[in-house]
Amino acid sequence: MNRKQAREKAFCLIFQLDFHIESLEELIETEKNNIDDLSQFEYIESTVRGVWDNLKDIDALIAKNLKKGWTVLRLSKVMLAVMRLAVYEMVYSDSVPANIAINEALEIVKIYDDPESCAFANGILGGVYKETADAK
Repeated sequence: MNRKQAREKAFCLIFQLDFHIESLEELIETEKNNIDDLSQFEYIESTVRGVWDNLKDIDALIAKNLKKGWTVLRLSKVMLAVMRLAVYEMVYSDSVPANIAINEALEIVKIYDDPESCAFANGILGGVYKETADAK
């Protein structure tokens, strides 16, 4: 499993968190049984936990960079999970450069959401990047 695949797994787990189907621990434990590559599992686990632990701040950054008339609740669940993943990587992770986090998020949007939503996602993530780049 490469990092791109691990990021996609992390996205899927973050997506599931919104539905409260299972607890965070159960989600992570289930995924651990499905992944042979320990280093990639560590990335997935730390990313999903990081999103969960910083969810309010991440959502606030997303909300702050939405266009007028948009709210976090108006975003599709897929778009919200992608945004949460990318914002976490840009703001809280030292191992992922912001441009990679944005580009990978756009690739996930192309697969799981409307490909035409990429410009929308890019605008939000670009705003978050501008706001947080100096803070790192």
